[in-house]
Amino acid sequence: MHRVADREYPQLERSTVEGYTIEKEWLQERVSPDEAGELKRYAQPGDEFWTFDEPAPPGVNAGALGIALVRNGVPIRTILTGIH
Repeated sequence: MHRVADREYPQLERSTVEGYTIEKEWLQERVSPDEAGELKRYAQPGDEFWTFDEPAPPGVNAGALGIALVRNGVPIRTILTGIH
C-alpha cells in the first residue's frame, strides 16, 4: 500500500474523534470528496479525505477500514466502511 501521510503530516501522532482513535500510520491514500460520501458535508476549504486501515489489535482478528476527514493534518471525523 502507498503511504504518503508520514511525509505530508509528520506532526500527526494520534487524534481521538468521538471516541475513535486514528493513528497516522493508518492513513493510506488521499481520496476525492466524491469518494468521501457523507463526510463531504463537514468539509471546509483545504480539508482532505484519506482512507485508513487499522491493523488488527493483538489477539483480535479484525481491524477497521474507513475514510477520515483530515483538517490541518489531523483527522477530525471518520466513517467506518468495513472490518477486515
